[in-house]
Amino acid sequence: MAWHIPELTNPDVPALDLLSTILGDGRSSRLYRRVREEAGLAFGISAFSYTPGDPGLFGIDATVDPKKHEAAEELALRIVDEVKHAGVTAEELAKAKKITLSHHLGSLTTMRGQASDIGSNWLLTRNLNFSRDYLDAVQKLTLEDIKRVAATYLTENNLTVVSLNPKGSLAGKAEGAKAVAAGEIQKFELSNGLRLLVREDPRLPIVAMGAVFRGGLLAERKEPRRAQPSKSRTRSKPWAVPFRATPVTTASPCRSMSPSRT
Repeated sequence: MAWHIPELTNPDVPALDLLSTILGDGRSSRLYRRVREEAGLAFGISAFSYTPGDPGLFGIDATVDPKKHEAAEELALRIVDEVKHAGVTAEELAKAKKITLSHHLGSLTTMRGQASDIGSNWLLTRNLNFSRDYLDAVQKLTLEDIKRVAATYLTENNLTVVSLNPKGSLAGKAEGAKAVAAGEIQKFELSNGLRLLVREDPRLPIVAMGAVFRGGLLAERKEPRRAQPSKSRTRSKPWAVPFRATPVTTASPCRSMSPSRT
């Protein structure tokens, strides 16, 4: 389940982050203790506050037995309602502040972490000192701030619930629902010769359109190709010179004459 929340630079984000820590960060959080440890309705449960440069989400995720799905969801929402009406304790707020500070300082122990912090600050907020300003805002939060953001954002109208269930686990509920299928394809021909295919599908409140045109080999006309006259002609090369075979006379080697004897 998740609720829509504002972007990272919104002044309510530090309070929402602490609220997610109080509700579902670690085994001592409210959701983990009451839903998993005390009620035994979940194998694991946690909360998160996702706030990028654009509007984000405040969510609760859990792994449960399909038979305990509804009970776990009801208890989680009841715990959220308790925070909206009664708030959190001073001990929970102080602990959440320490966790947030320790997580941030722990990420700055390496050069890579420091570079990542500076880069993300500039990329998302255009403020190189955003992390420092954020931690200052966290330390100034009060119990009333946590209660206020919970009542403002964690409302029923702002909630979306998604469940990924094993195949066949919801068969009993699916049998009572009537399947809605898409209608038959209707064909129309417009005055300009275009053919129009229409199919009504009531499953989603959208309209989708597409246009298809003939093209490629299927659209080519079957006409024989005419041979194009060749423009190339054979020309004599201006530098070509007629070649004549000239006989070559080979002289016989001279013999050395031995001197006459006297």
